[in-house]
Amino acid sequence: MKTLRNKIQLAVIALILGLGTMNCQKSESVDLKPIDKVKVEENAALYANLMNARASYKGSPFEILEIKRNANLVTIVVEGGCDTQAYKVIWDGVINFTEPMSANLLVVHDPAEVQCLAIKRHQIEVDLKILLGKAYLPNLNLQISNSSKINDNIVDVTGVVTTKDVNSIFKCNFDIFLGIQLE
Repeated sequence: MKTLRNKIQLAVIALILGLGTMNCQKSESVDLKPIDKVKVEENAALYANLMNARASYKGSPFEILEIKRNANLVTIVVEGGCDTQAYKVIWDGVINFTEPMSANLLVVHDPAEVQCLAIKRHQIEVDLKILLGKAYLPNLNLQISNSSKINDNIVDVTGVVTTKDVNSIFKCNFDIFLGIQLE
């Protein structure tokens, strides 16, 4: 009886973890004009410092609402901040050559301490050929991270976006497992 109980518990855990590949967030298309190109830079030290500081971030928070990729152009819709030009994208300077090949990008609101009274949406565009230069490869997957909180998105070469936020994956899976209606 105890063995059967253990097997059932393992099956439930495997089911919950298996559902981790599902994305619980609804995708809303946002059509904002014009698209602004933002500052981009390669800076491994700044990238590492900002990634490590996300858990204790005290600046103006923002959300990455949508990511679209068309070949070398990546369009990111963010919510927060007063001005599109206050955003920049930082590359850590590394191309990960293990399959699937990838590059790490970080979206930053700079200056972070500026607070905006209105919640605004901004559509920014990054040209990977400009940012990555000679390191650009058309088959690169991208990890696009938010500097204001721990939330990462993986964008593959076809433009499919997967959220890599562990907390929302587990909440989503437990809600599905318990039969809770998602909004």
